[in-house]
Amino acid sequence: MGGLDCRYLASHLTHRKFHVLSITTIATPHRGSAFADHFLSTVGPARMPSILSLLDLLPNGGGDGKAFECLTIESMRQFNKDTPDVPGVRYFSWGAVYEPGLIDTWKWPHSVILEREGPNDGLVSVESSKWGTYLGTLQSVNHLDLVGWTNTARYKWAEMMGKEIKFRPATFYLGIADMLAGEVDGVPREGEDDEQAHKKDVREELSEILGEDEGARTPRQEGVP
Repeated sequence: MGGLDCRYLASHLTHRKFHVLSITTIATPHRGSAFADHFLSTVGPARMPSILSLLDLLPNGGGDGKAFECLTIESMRQFNKDTPDVPGVRYFSWGAVYEPGLIDTWKWPHSVILEREGPNDGLVSVESSKWGTYLGTLQSVNHLDLVGWTNTARYKWAEMMGKEIKFRPATFYLGIADMLAGEVDGVPREGEDDEQAHKKDVREELSEILGEDEGARTPRQEGVP
């Protein structure tokens, strides 16, 4: 939800001492998640406390369940109306897709979202992740991979099966920082000529992460529905 927080900050925190040049979101549910609607309708208010108690047992569990309410399709439709893009701020976005294995944490939400919204990363669909200039779809990447919580066993198994997962979080985010420095800041940096070879390597590795399908390398502008 960090991408939504950034959009809210730029739109509503008007008395700030800094200037926002751009916002880049990664698999952010800009239009909500069908799984949030499904989860709330399946669990229901009566069983929610019990479910939350179970989630408390997880290393990163906990909370009061309000996030599910905020991420429903209708809630995000209202959020987008109340949080318009700020003139002068450039918005970029990325999405991600992957196919869960037979035993996979994201198998349930992935199947729900796939049926209702299409390809997704286990929590957020590609369509919901598009905002502003859409830069591409990361292949074979789930929602936890995006924050660096990669499953070593899954990566190793994919490699053994001849389907190597090329996504590397550090390389990806360095590539984004490099892109923003040129696209948004546009200020030449000291020693920039000496960095060209390194930048080329980063861009090439970043491009390999993207599939050739879906026109992922062709940025396009997405408006508010």
